[in-house]
Amino acid sequence: MVLNLKYKLLFTFTLLSLSMWSTHIVGGEIYYDYLGNNNYNITLKVYRDCINGQAPFDNPASVGIFDASGVLITTLSIPFPGSTLLSSNFNNPCYQTPTNICVEEAVYVGFIQLPPIAGGYYLAYQRCCRNNTILNLVNPGNVGSTYWTYIPDQSVATTNNSPRFINYPPIFLCAGLPITFDHSANDPDGDSLVYELCDPYDGGTTLNPMPVPPSGPPYTAVPFNTTSGYNGSYPMASNPALSINPSTGLMTGTPNTIGQWVVGVCVKEYRNGNLINIHKRDFQFNVMNCPNNTVASIPSQQTFCTGFNVNFLNNSINGFSYHWDFGEAALTNDTSNIVAPTWTYPAAGTYTVMLVVNPGYSCVDTAYSVFNIQPLLSPSFTAPTGQCLNTSNFSFAAGGTFSGPITNFSWNFGQGAAPPNSNQQNPSGISYSTPGTKTVTLSVSENGCTKTSVQTITVHPMPTASVPAQQSFCGGLSVTYTNASLNANSFFWNFGDPTTSQDTSSQSSPTYTFSAPGNYTITLIAATGFGCKDTAYTTYDIQPLLQPSFIKPSGQCITNNNFSFTASGFSGPGTLFTWDFENGASINTSNQQNVTNVNYGAAGIYAVTLTISENGCTKYYIDSVEVFPLPTAQFNFSPMVVCNPYTILFADTTNATGSVASYNWTFHDGTTSSSPTTSFSYTNVGLFSFTVQLTAIDNNGCTQTFTFPKNNSITVNPSPTAGISISETATSIFDPEVTVTDLSINGVNCYLHFGDGTIDSTCNFNNISHSYTTPGTYTIQQILINGIGCSDTFALAFEVLPEFRFFVPNAFTYNNDQLNETFLPKVIGASDYTFRIFNRWGQLIFETHNTQEGWNGEYKTNKCQTGVYIYQITFTDDVEQKEHTFVGHVTLLR
Repeated sequence: MVLNLKYKLLFTFTLLSLSMWSTHIVGGEIYYDYLGNNNYNITLKVYRDCINGQAPFDNPASVGIFDASGVLITTLSIPFPGSTLLSSNFNNPCYQTPTNICVEEAVYVGFIQLPPIAGGYYLAYQRCCRNNTILNLVNPGNVGSTYWTYIPDQSVATTNNSPRFINYPPIFLCAGLPITFDHSANDPDGDSLVYELCDPYDGGTTLNPMPVPPSGPPYTAVPFNTTSGYNGSYPMASNPALSINPSTGLMTGTPNTIGQWVVGVCVKEYRNGNLINIHKRDFQFNVMNCPNNTVASIPSQQTFCTGFNVNFLNNSINGFSYHWDFGEAALTNDTSNIVAPTWTYPAAGTYTVMLVVNPGYSCVDTAYSVFNIQPLLSPSFTAPTGQCLNTSNFSFAAGGTFSGPITNFSWNFGQGAAPPNSNQQNPSGISYSTPGTKTVTLSVSENGCTKTSVQTITVHPMPTASVPAQQSFCGGLSVTYTNASLNANSFFWNFGDPTTSQDTSSQSSPTYTFSAPGNYTITLIAATGFGCKDTAYTTYDIQPLLQPSFIKPSGQCITNNNFSFTASGFSGPGTLFTWDFENGASINTSNQQNVTNVNYGAAGIYAVTLTISENGCTKYYIDSVEVFPLPTAQFNFSPMVVCNPYTILFADTTNATGSVASYNWTFHDGTTSSSPTTSFSYTNVGLFSFTVQLTAIDNNGCTQTFTFPKNNSITVNPSPTAGISISETATSIFDPEVTVTDLSINGVNCYLHFGDGTIDSTCNFNNISHSYTTPGTYTIQQILINGIGCSDTFALAFEVLPEFRFFVPNAFTYNNDQLNETFLPKVIGASDYTFRIFNRWGQLIFETHNTQEGWNGEYKTNKCQTGVYIYQITFTDDVEQKEHTFVGHVTLLR
């Protein structure tokens, strides 16, 4: 909708009028917070026009402090804190706030100490002047402002925090539009608040615009233009009149005259039913004309190719809320309230779409647009099954979603097609000159829309059957055929064998075994699996297979070896034989079928090759014979000096090609052994000679004997005789002592081990006593060494039987008299020992796992008080391995 010229001129005039208004003080208030100890925070809020202003903020602001009689007590100077631009709080969403009009706020905060006085204090700030275009005042350019508050006498209120308004009123109001504004206040003390419209106060003059100090109370109200009917209760032209709810502070009314107006609001503070303070704020309302410049606009339909789902565009101007109706006559819920909605129609048709911009507001506008909804164009076709190149004949059928008679079809059948294109809906008779994957494209056009469907079809190449000509005639009756066919994936072979009907195969490269030699015609049919076939023929001459072989003779020892060989695996009397026995044989080569008396002069493995030739084919067979060396029988031994008795270990070191199968040891005294390792013991003292013979037979049956004479090879020295006796073989843990008596002979050095880690090195003793600390079985062992280093060992077993005893005293004195200084339970024959002390509150003050450690009456090095304490003792006895727990009381005395 186009803005009417009258409204354009009125809107321009309104902006010019506002820009010509002088900008001065537009409102303010003052309140306080009690901090304790007669200290107060004073907050002064001052508001002024921030364009073409003639009344700058004071720096500092002067707040006068007066007694109840209006006598000046002191002046509080508060430095200028800087200012902040206020938001417009404009009450008409149809109109954008002018950018050349603004209000800024300065919040002064000061601190002062005010001791209680009779009648309390008045706090006041004054400033001149107001805008000279205000309509409800007489000579408004010479009218100032007084903002004051009251601190009551302590007889009325011991302490008090004044109320303060929560929100600042809107700077701009639209003429003819209702105002609803929350003008409520907050009181930190929770006092009762009552609201009313009231007279703003005058203050300051054009000659003294910033009184320092301000004048004291009482103050004079501003001069309302009473001739026009304005006063503090009816401050501006409004129908209904401007009013404020006394309980909630909600301000309502409908201003109806363009201009500037001064309004005062008072909040009365009651405590226990008594009025203790009145907080007043005045401010300036700017009432202006707000023309409607809203335009609803729906862009016309641009595409018919999206089907039943439509995304709507919105080109409206100055809209802030919207209502769409999508034109379905049978529905009431075909609506949306978002900016640019999406709607899905149920069927094709013509629909009238409506858009209402800013419904319910004065700046409403409506637009309509017709949409032609068509089904979504979606062509498709099914790709036909692939065909062979030489017989290709394809048919196609266009399907999918389209309207019908007015639809245009365009086919492109891809490379090598004849014909290459078609405009029919269902073309047929399409053939191809080349094989491969062909891309077929169907384009369908209607209603100015075009959609395409693409599929691929396969034109299979023709196969080529091929069997390579026979290259070898020496494969025997079994032949593996090579398949050289192209473009085929299935095969059928016929091998031309008249003796059977099973001479066929479907493998790619099959193997077939003929029943007899001869000439055979081989047939191969190669196919693609799509009905494409080709056939090839070839002739094969089948000869028997040459397979020479001979039985490998067993290996022989080097002594008297003699081998024989017999050729096998040939066809007839025309066969030629050639043997090669390798160098080193008595016969190197032979042309006989059977060869005997072949022997070798050295041990080793020899290759034997048999070659057979027949019907132009030659085959050879290779194996080997082995001539075993004799084993080298031997053993190791070193002359030595030993102590009597002594056993010598003889270890076989025979070297043989294979493993040694058997041994035969023979010693000088006739003793024999058949083990790989054997021993011989010497029990007499002196110098000895000996002869040892070893015969070794390896697993090949080869034998070798080794005789080893040794003269004066071993010296056997005498050994001492160890011996001890013990007082008893078992005793109790309560008497765990044993006495050992020495019975040894010819010892020089002695070591007596008691089995618990204790060692005594005394020799030739009569009695040695030893005491054990824990139960158990101990081995008491004596090690005896004579002067030439020979030793002997003797040992006896001794058992300490487990028993346990437990005793707990009931009191002890910790007084440094060296008597009964610790509380120490007695436990013998126990393990896993834990001893704890608790005070009467259950606090753990002592713990040990040492049976020899007692409690000394202290906790963290501090002496504990005389009294009764709780002990807890747990342990496992060494007799039955049972766990015991004892809990009791012990008295600490000082």
